[in-house]
Amino acid sequence: MSADGRPVIELGRPGDEGLPDNAAVIAALSSPTPGPMAQRLLLLHFTGRRTGRAFTIPVGAHTLDDQLVLATSGTWRHNFAGGADAEITWQGARRPAHLELVTEPVRVANSYLRLIRLYGPAAQRRLDLTINSDGPPTTADLRDAVERYGLSLIDVRLLAPGPSAPAHPAAPERTRA
Repeated sequence: MSADGRPVIELGRPGDEGLPDNAAVIAALSSPTPGPMAQRLLLLHFTGRRTGRAFTIPVGAHTLDDQLVLATSGTWRHNFAGGADAEITWQGARRPAHLELVTEPVRVANSYLRLIRLYGPAAQRRLDLTINSDGPPTTADLRDAVERYGLSLIDVRLLAPGPSAPAHPAAPERTRA
């Protein structure tokens, strides 16, 4: 806990009310020249396991040890427990990928800590977190956030494009998680 009794890590950041909505971000990232936001964000295209519906959602893209990862607390993450194929639009190109939800809480906490150190002051914005401490959080603080909020990590492995990978999904897509 922080000095004021709040958890050291909380979800979201105050003042995010002025951010563009998902539809605007999806439109920008879908364009052939998505601009600098495509270095930090990607579009994830997947089919819900239970609903069978197609989804497209913007997600923060991060690299750890030359591995593309997604850091999230969104409930959509459960679609990738045990691994599942999807597509991503990243840096102006749509490509097939295999995603797998990381289930080891210690690895998730350590990865978030590494990302916080990597991003420095921008970490709260990049990871959609509020850090209620004067210094960096500890692994224990992040482990608490993993358990409290479901902070998760998803490994992304890009696949070679093949004839079976559709360029566009046939079903209409939902644009929220």
